[in-house]
Amino acid sequence: GYPAIRTEFLHRYHNNQELFTTERESLHMGGDWTEVRIKSSGHGLTEESALFPETVRTLSNLPPDTFTSVKFSIIQPGTHIRTHTGPSNERLRIHLCIYHTGGSRIRVVDKWHGWQEGKAIVFDDSFEHEVVNLGSEFRAVLILDIWHPELPADKRIVH
Repeated sequence: GYPAIRTEFLHRYHNNQELFTTERESLHMGGDWTEVRIKSSGHGLTEESALFPETVRTLSNLPPDTFTSVKFSIIQPGTHIRTHTGPSNERLRIHLCIYHTGGSRIRVVDKWHGWQEGKAIVFDDSFEHEVVNLGSEFRAVLILDIWHPELPADKRIVH
């Protein structure tokens, strides 16, 4: 569960920095936002997933295809991920907080939320959101995308 995922992540983060690549969408202004993908939508597990066996094992205890995409997301102090929206409302996004000492928060529509280690924030990615890290340390979350529960199974097309 969570303790094993957290321990595994922190070990890789502190010992294998080369795994963590700059986020691809260029949504951040200032600071640094990196990620490592475990599962890519439409492509299955990534090569990097082999380095996170506890995470993969924990996720494999759930029904197949529960998650369309899975990645660790890390933002450094001073990072601002600008206001944006996801491409559609076919998914919900889960942020499972792995490491956070304070100072980071996410705004979804007009409400700000803070992370707590071991707890999840779930939101509709198609709603306007942004993230800031005003803290003194990095913030890490495991991002898990799931199908929106109101989306009929025959409309669940992996892109």
